[in-house]
Amino acid sequence: MFFNRKEKEASKKETILDENNPDQTIKTNAGESTVNIKISSTSNDSVKKEKKASGIIVKTISSLLALSCVGFSIYCIYSFFSNGGLAKSTDDSFICLTNTSYSNSKKIYNTFGTSDTSMSNKEKIKDYALIGTKLFVSESKITSDLLSIDNISYITADKATDISLYNPLEDATHNSPLWMTNFANGSFYIDLSYCPEGDYLIYPYYSAGSDPSTIYPYSISSENSITETVYSLPDEETRQRKKITIRDNDASPYTVINVTSIGNQLPTGYYDAVIFNQEFLDNGSGSLFDNGEDSLANLETLNTISESLEKSMKGSVGVASSIKQASTFHCQYSIAISPNLTSTFTSFLTNSSHFSQKVLEDGQLKGYDYYPEIREMTGYLDRAGQGYKNVTGNEIIPSVYSRTGKESYLVGNSDSLINDILAII
Repeated sequence: MFFNRKEKEASKKETILDENNPDQTIKTNAGESTVNIKISSTSNDSVKKEKKASGIIVKTISSLLALSCVGFSIYCIYSFFSNGGLAKSTDDSFICLTNTSYSNSKKIYNTFGTSDTSMSNKEKIKDYALIGTKLFVSESKITSDLLSIDNISYITADKATDISLYNPLEDATHNSPLWMTNFANGSFYIDLSYCPEGDYLIYPYYSAGSDPSTIYPYSISSENSITETVYSLPDEETRQRKKITIRDNDASPYTVINVTSIGNQLPTGYYDAVIFNQEFLDNGSGSLFDNGEDSLANLETLNTISESLEKSMKGSVGVASSIKQASTFHCQYSIAISPNLTSTFTSFLTNSSHFSQKVLEDGQLKGYDYYPEIREMTGYLDRAGQGYKNVTGNEIIPSVYSRTGKESYLVGNSDSLINDILAII
């Protein structure tokens, strides 16, 4: 088959697209057939629009993520500083003095005990406890017969007459009876509630010398880091309370006591005192019996007493139904109300004639408090919860390992009960 010249030229003819015409038709002859091809730019425009929309979405998401990061960063910074920032530390971290950097705190610590390094008292405290806000420390185990004027050499360093506090930021020794023990008069503790705000080191006190180079502060001998916190009663005039924290760890050279004012409110779960009815009564023949259900009676009366006390002392007084429940309260004082006017007070705290103390006369806890309402509330120093054989009430609460205990009293129920308790607190 042959094509004529015109047909050949038509078949070879190229159609040039018009770039300015978005929609155009190409007519092509192939043999006897005509094919119409329509080309449109619509698909390309859709792709461009989709790409543009995708770009906007990506930019929007990126912007939102960036704003979220900025917001989160601001929140972190706020939380960091509102929670104490660099001042906040863990139990194991170096104990810096208040508002003092690590390097300056270390420099201050290094000024102590340089005169004769062989006299160092680091890790010399072998036993310690807080009863309310009263601090007991000793170079040997504290037992019922240790706290005696005859045993000073077992409690503190040779030739020391007492144990005292030193404020390293003020270069001030506190030799007032309020800030040191008074062994000569039977006081074997330091009441930390009397300390002004500040940081304190514990050291053996000699009659002369206040130069840091001749002062050898204590630290506690312990495998674990120590953080113990208690709260004082509100001050009678200012109504301010003090938060008292004792810290000790391997990263720091000395035990540090920090005292700060915290306003009038106690943390949730803390009280100034707990009151409950006497659970174990003396049968008159030298032994105790469990008063049972009778000790649970008159809880409404206890609530009334609690309200009167709170109003008078402007504090917080909890009510418990038993020794076991009372032992769970975080507070400074424990008051057991007795139906038979018997009053007693642990010998660790006072020799006041207003209170008579009755102790166990034999057995494994000979010399310790006779009444569970005293012994089990005092805690660690009174061997609470240890389960000693033939010691009434010593098995009531779980074994006590906490070094914080309550000042414990057994007060006779009388018309002057409220005043008697207020006189204690």
